[in-house]
Amino acid sequence: MVRLQLVKAPLDDGSLPDDRWHLPLDLLAVASTAERAQCEVSILDGSMLGIEAIADEVGQDADVVGLTYSALSVWNLRKLAETAYCRGARVVLGGQAATASAESLAKESFIDLVISGDGEPAIREIVEQIRKSEWVPERIPNGVAYAINGVVYSPRVELESEKIGRFSRVAGGLDVETYVASFQKGNTLKNIEARRASNVFSKRGCAARCSFCARTDKRVRTRPVREVVTEIAEISRRFDLDYVIDASDTWITSLDWIRDFARERAAVNVALPSMMVFVDARHVYRDVPDLLREAGVDNVLLGIESASERVLLRNGKMNRKKKIREAIEGLVHAGIRVSVSLILGLPGEDDKSILETRRFVDTVVALPKVRCYCNVIIPLPGSPAWSAFLTTSARQRWERALDYELEAVRHDFVRAMTSVTGGLDRLFEERDAILAQNDLARLEYAR
Repeated sequence: MVRLQLVKAPLDDGSLPDDRWHLPLDLLAVASTAERAQCEVSILDGSMLGIEAIADEVGQDADVVGLTYSALSVWNLRKLAETAYCRGARVVLGGQAATASAESLAKESFIDLVISGDGEPAIREIVEQIRKSEWVPERIPNGVAYAINGVVYSPRVELESEKIGRFSRVAGGLDVETYVASFQKGNTLKNIEARRASNVFSKRGCAARCSFCARTDKRVRTRPVREVVTEIAEISRRFDLDYVIDASDTWITSLDWIRDFARERAAVNVALPSMMVFVDARHVYRDVPDLLREAGVDNVLLGIESASERVLLRNGKMNRKKKIREAIEGLVHAGIRVSVSLILGLPGEDDKSILETRRFVDTVVALPKVRCYCNVIIPLPGSPAWSAFLTTSARQRWERALDYELEAVRHDFVRAMTSVTGGLDRLFEERDAILAQNDLARLEYAR
């Protein structure tokens, strides 16, 4: 039987994330596909395991090791990939960040293949080839590989919308209880009042063109409403959940879909848990807050990024400060908690735009059940901001994906793309002040 290990490398700083309760849905989707192809699968999740624990196992008795590439785990990923390769396994990289850096990653001597796009079609062909003792990268859907004549790209294949959420939560030997039980100890989404929570996704992709986002999947694929509601009902019963977070990049893509979701939810003969969803402030208008509430949403993570209209315009988030304020007030009026998401250090940031954002935070945190989350820009390969960054002298230093070093990249990016007095250190100070104002610990997020 073909043996596959799916690995999420731990963070390079050696820490475990606070939010360890998030199930690795991307790995579960690939694992389920492989198991249906009669493959033996194990998941090694760096959100739960340290680097040494994974290094002891990776590549041992495995035919293929698939690793998720992330900007915050580059060095650990390289160590694990090299270890697996030396132990004789085929090394395959995937994930959203790998898609953006596929060509660079494929040139590494210890990487056999990079998956650029959906991993499910690729893993089916990989398992079949290994079973036949073959390795023909150009036949693997969404594959990117390095050959004598250069980089080879395989045909692009996308899953149909109705197939993207069909996976088992216990694939790869995953212990769901370990994740669910860690919610109360490590949840950083403080507006959520719950005992046991887990994550789902109803959509894949996002059509927006925000400068900081590295998601290359710009076609939104939406799962059938009844299937999503049924999944929520089943996992809530099976794992004793009292809260669900929909991890889709953006939840409001069709008001008709939300209306159908509310109707299907109401038709279920058991009480379903409340939900948190991710929402762009530009999509909150008219009766949207009441519609969200009807659909069971009691908390939104609202992406506004900056309170400077000039910075928003430059970064593809065209919105008015008045409109953002109205969106927050409308959600609050509907009884929905609001977790405002901010990013400092976007291209064009300066002292004036920081002051605008700080003043905006002062006004909205006075509203009931509103919290402001803040992060300093994490420049991600594949994002429009990264492409602009590489038009500067930074290209020579940072065009190789495995050279990525977050702190150094941030310093160079802030120096090249902003005019903030005090540079990166000033941005950290402003971030920490906003988090402290909202009773939050220091946080880092990257996709």
